[in-house]
Amino acid sequence: MGAHVTQIPRIMVANGLTTGAQVMRRWFSLDAHSNPETATPQFDLVDMAFVRGFSGPSEAIDDKVTEKIWTTDGAKKEIIRTLHKRGKLRTNGTHAFHFDNISGNNPTAFPQQLWNRVDSDYVTYIVAGSSYYGGIDDFKATLGRAVIRVLVAGEVTVEDNIANVTVDKVGLYLRDSYDFNDDDDAWFSQVLGYWEAHENYVGTRPMVPSCEMQYESVNVIDGFAGFRTGYSGGWVSVPTGLNCYESDRITNWHFRDWRAGSGKGGDFLIFSDIEHHTTNDSFTYARPSGGWGAV
Repeated sequence: MGAHVTQIPRIMVANGLTTGAQVMRRWFSLDAHSNPETATPQFDLVDMAFVRGFSGPSEAIDDKVTEKIWTTDGAKKEIIRTLHKRGKLRTNGTHAFHFDNISGNNPTAFPQQLWNRVDSDYVTYIVAGSSYYGGIDDFKATLGRAVIRVLVAGEVTVEDNIANVTVDKVGLYLRDSYDFNDDDDAWFSQVLGYWEAHENYVGTRPMVPSCEMQYESVNVIDGFAGFRTGYSGGWVSVPTGLNCYESDRITNWHFRDWRAGSGKGGDFLIFSDIEHHTTNDSFTYARPSGGWGAV
């Protein structure tokens, strides 16, 4: 006995992987859909506090915040591209820009009605997570590895084809694709761990088989094989064999196979709230000869 994919959320709960179970149950509840980019985004499943509750992902984020990843040359180019896209570089003068590039609210909750516009304004990203090996915690069960996108806010002054940019706020949010798709060139389907429903086992290695002796009640009469002659008879339990439990290796393919047969199982994007940081970073950028659109 191993585990069927529909039993995995229950096994997760038994092992304290409650967020992973919640997210997977959402996937099971949705109609079959294999493209997370075209599905309805989910905003109520994971927040940045959840991400920060795990040392590996949190340290990866802190390292990049300390490095001020939004000040790299690549990020500066993305900031200029975003400002151009939002019309902030058209005229001389000083122009404020915000996380949503529409108002000055700088929302903490991800602005659902503007998610596609806000999400297109990220300037760089941070990969948060750890390898498959080393045990399965709730972060791995929920996200595996996840991408933290970086937004910036501040003001830009345009004068004589020079953009002077000051960033005074940074926003971090999780954007993750929850799906069970494999790369087109993958030789094998991605392994999602070993699972066993009877013992509620989950791990990155197979479970040591667990065996139980099975018994059957038998009405024994005098001279029954295995009992001494003269036994007075009666109901006794006699062993009938071993029942052993072994874990199953579950892969992405198992979920896709279940979806094909059930018509349920919808991939989707997960967005968290926005974690705010204050900063004070400035840079200048000269307008290329081909215009701001050539950046």
